[in-house]
Amino acid sequence: MKRLTTLLFACVLILTIPATVRGDFQEYDQTSNVSLEAMLSKYEYVIVDFWATWCNPCWRLSAELEKIVTKKNKIHIIKVDVDNNSLVAQKYNVSSLPTLLFFKNGIFVAKEIGFKSEKALQSLIKKYFK
Repeated sequence: MKRLTTLLFACVLILTIPATVRGDFQEYDQTSNVSLEAMLSKYEYVIVDFWATWCNPCWRLSAELEKIVTKKNKIHIIKVDVDNNSLVAQKYNVSSLPTLLFFKNGIFVAKEIGFKSEKALQSLIKKYFK
């Protein structure tokens, strides 16, 4: 029940805050005049979250990512909706959801596929960003 409540809260939070920027979350849109590479180069530590609105594990992962960025750890999250940004998903060979790409100083570090808990995300951050 607690997980369902958390998931519902995260969905409400995500849907009620403007989509373009939410704290350390930013949504990418391939139709904008800003490239993903330009966004990646602005931050030291970036996790790109490839997701879709119909993907339940993606929503669950989003809630876990929210916990990570609130810990003041300099992690910036860029969310890419694959349904609206298929060219970017193809460019990065994203074929499963959710997919996380880790970048350090604009350079690709690692790719992780599937849902990750907060604890697993913390371990991945230590592994790839330290």
